[in-house]
Formats: sequence, C-alpha cells, structure tokens
Amino acid sequence: MDQKLDWKLRRVAACIRQQDVARRAGLTLARYGGIERGEIEPRAEERRSIEAALPPLPPLPTTDAQPSERTSASDTGLKKSPSRGERLFRPFRMVSNDKQPPEERITDET
Repeated sequence: MDQKLDWKLRRVAACIRQQDVARRAGLTLARYGGIERGEIEPRAEERRSIEAALPPLPPLPTTDAQPSERTSASDTGLKKSPSRGERLFRPFRMVSNDKQPPEERITDET
C-alpha cells in the first residue's frame, strides 16, 4: 500500500485531524497536508515522526464466522431500534377534550 494512503487511513480511522498529526510530528499543517496528498516527498526524519504520531490501523473485521456462529440483535438480547421513519410517523393517540365517552353523552332532546 502507498505510504501516504496508509498514513491517511490510519489518521481517519483514529479520528485524528491533519493539524493534530502535523503538530505531533513537528510539521506545519501545509507541509503535512502536502505529504498526505502526495504533493511533497517527506524526508526520512519526517517519515519517522509521522509514523510515531499515528496509531496503527485497527484490525479488520473478519467474515470467517459461519452463518450459525453469527449473532443478531435478537441473539444478544438487544432490542431492534425503530427506523427513522417509524419514529417520525408513529400513529398519534387522539386526545379528546370531552370527559365522557361518546356513548355516555347526555343530549337534551325536547
């Protein structure tokens, strides 16, 4: 993998901003940004400082588990959360200002 792409992936995966990496590595933001974009070739000292400033990539999730070994939300006891549409368009309960139910209303018929 291209070194600069690896640095960007490591930075993004760790939720670190370019300016934070630049400060930790002792570089200006413009210089680090240029290095990450491939516009500037870093010197050996800059390579070492960038490597030290970035955490390693997290391990990738594997798909080695067999279908029977995979867990779902119901297997873990977690409730399925409603979708955004279900939350937005839930039926509203109608509330009446009348205290008596409709069949018990008293009408004045003379």
